[in-house]
Amino acid sequence: MKPVPLPCTGQVRTEGIVPVDGASLAGQVGPVQQMGMSARIEGMIAPLQQMDRNVSGLLTRIDHDAGALTQDIETTIQGITVHEKISAEIRKVILELESMVERMCVLYPALAGDPDSKEMADMTGRYTMEREREIHLTIAGTVAVLPAAAVQSQEIPPDAGEDLGDNVELF
Repeated sequence: MKPVPLPCTGQVRTEGIVPVDGASLAGQVGPVQQMGMSARIEGMIAPLQQMDRNVSGLLTRIDHDAGALTQDIETTIQGITVHEKISAEIRKVILELESMVERMCVLYPALAGDPDSKEMADMTGRYTMEREREIHLTIAGTVAVLPAAAVQSQEIPPDAGEDLGDNVELF
């Protein structure tokens, strides 16, 4: 047998080389050695076969669980209908608003065409802060409310700018 160099090691191996044609193999390996090699190979294959069975079982279980998960997701998605309900309600509101606009155009045609019309000027003239105070007074009862001009003309103390306290109203 010829010595064979081992890759990356620089060493040479001469034992256990099997010729390509297999002719001289029968003379070198006896039946006992063949059975020993066969037993070793079977010993190496047995754990691999067990691992194959385990992996096959796990893959079957994973496939089943993935199918169940897919079905659960599809069922859940089919049960989500809030977007349809909201969309239907929005369509109802739009129809109602469009109907109101049409009625307003019929009842007040001058307002629909010309925002600077006399009717619009009269309407805006009626809504002032003073008018709102009067309405509030009518609803609230006998609370004395100063007219807007009187509130504006009151004298502000000199230290009022530093701490406004409860005198500030945000709306």
